Amino acid sequence: MTATIATTDALAVEDLTISYGDGTPVVSGVDLRVGPGEILGVIGESGCGKSSIGFAVLGLLPAVARVDAARLDVGSRPMGDADEDDWNQVRGRVASMVFQEPMSALNPCMRVGAQIAEVLLVHGLADKKAAHARALELLRLVQVPEPELRAKQFPHQMSGGMRQRIVIAMALAANPQLLVADEPTTALDVTVQAQILDLLDRMRRETGAGVLLISHDLGVIAQTCDRVVVMYAGEIVEEGEPGEVLANPSHSYTAALVASIPTTSSAPREDLPMIAGGVRDSDRATAGCRFAARCAFATEGCASPQTLVEVAPAHTARCWRSTELDLTTRTEATA
Repeated sequence: MTATIATTDALAVEDLTISYGDGTPVVSGVDLRVGPGEILGVIGESGCGKSSIGFAVLGLLPAVARVDAARLDVGSRPMGDADEDDWNQVRGRVASMVFQEPMSALNPCMRVGAQIAEVLLVHGLADKKAAHARALELLRLVQVPEPELRAKQFPHQMSGGMRQRIVIAMALAANPQLLVADEPTTALDVTVQAQILDLLDRMRRETGAGVLLISHDLGVIAQTCDRVVVMYAGEIVEEGEPGEVLANPSHSYTAALVASIPTTSSAPREDLPMIAGGVRDSDRATAGCRFAARCAFATEGCASPQTLVEVAPAHTARCWRSTELDLTTRTEATA
């Protein structure tokens, strides 16, 4: 099976809102686009809505979740009004998920080769013989040594890094247009993490699949992504190229995240800056800036509705004070 380079966006989302229980949105007004062969990073603290977005674009949220969007196109398929049968045709074939913990995605009672082949058999894309051949091809593609031997093994016989390669092979089996990678390297050591990130980067270049990479690790985002969106309390607060956004943050939340990263120049006992408090339900319900209660630069104007505005070419931020602050030094800007 030869990969086909996609020509349409891997993902196009407009005005996405997700709510549970009492109806308070956990994600609101989110616009996302992932082009063919592009890696879009989504970053923010736990509770900011990153994983909810990832599950929503694959129709994996629980029945109690309400998902509304002006547009939700996965590959070339509009999925805004999709039912479970529609999603079953898309998952694995048009879009696939790479989970944080590979054992949660693998059947411990099935040999890994059979699990990869099953993706093709379920979607009727190959017969048993061709599916087995494709499984071996994918194991070689993701650089699993001795693929014939590994295909006959069970997940528990492999290391965490090897299992994650198997999950990526499964995700690529049907040449999907979109990969959603939800914290795919969190459980791995630094060396294996680098290998998996290099693998994702190579796969998107060779197959043309777009990647939605969800992470809390700014280093991973900076190393891997073409663009990044910063989420806070369910909405996008900053967006742009990682080099621009992380070097020249225009929202106080982004700047605080960057400041909390240890560097090689940090003194051995130096205390890293911390963002006081945490994401609260009340932050999501506020009409103004959702970060204002934790922001050192908040003023009365922050209680008014905030919109994403362009602060540099292809760089937007949701902060009316973005031109007044020097966030690289965390001070008020001077004339």
